[in-house]
Amino acid sequence: MHTTFKIFITTLITTLFFSVSGYCQLDYNYGLNTKGFRLGIGGGGTVLQTHFAQNPIKPLFVANLDYDFNPYLSIGVEYQKGTLHGDDSKGYLFVKSSDIEFSAVNLNLKVSVGQFVNYQTSTVLGEAIKRFYAGVGIGGISEPLKTKKFQYNLANRPDPTFSSETKKNPIYVAIPLNFGTNINLRGLFGMSDKFELNPNYQFTYVNTYYLDGFRTSTTNSHLKGFYNALTLSLKYKF
Repeated sequence: MHTTFKIFITTLITTLFFSVSGYCQLDYNYGLNTKGFRLGIGGGGTVLQTHFAQNPIKPLFVANLDYDFNPYLSIGVEYQKGTLHGDDSKGYLFVKSSDIEFSAVNLNLKVSVGQFVNYQTSTVLGEAIKRFYAGVGIGGISEPLKTKKFQYNLANRPDPTFSSETKKNPIYVAIPLNFGTNINLRGLFGMSDKFELNPNYQFTYVNTYYLDGFRTSTTNSHLKGFYNALTLSLKYKF
């Protein structure tokens, strides 16, 4: 965990000081938003990627607070609350299905195309492309034991070394990768340049064998967890 955190901090500092565009330009939204803070609330869906072959989409709530150094470079904190669900409808596993409620908090750095490629555009699509970003972060995900629900396929015998998470409130290290853009909504609610839409795709690696609540074998199963999240947030510019 300490090594991963050091790598993240090193990447953050390097990006801030060596990006080709001026990152000190705070008042870039036509002189209206001088602080660069953005508060967003939204929702979407999650898809679990672990042992299960079937991974239905489950609802997800997100809230975030970002600080934009300029239109193309930002750092922010995101909170997620949702459910991870997996199904084994073909009966291959001892665990037939799992439902796990989780909460996650991540610190994310995002860099857009416009930070490296400077071109003029006057269209919504052109602006969205210029603000298309990739990002990396680090954080934690909590899965309280009391929220986990399992169904079992009793016709299948579990491996002798089958195990499930026993900690009441485990917190795992999470590393999210983000891809998305920001679309200005000028004139929304009669306000000039105060809102924007943020569609975002996030792929998150979680450093545990128990993201779905169990491990098929402590000797043979070395699968750690991933989940995907697709969200749409409405952001207010301070």
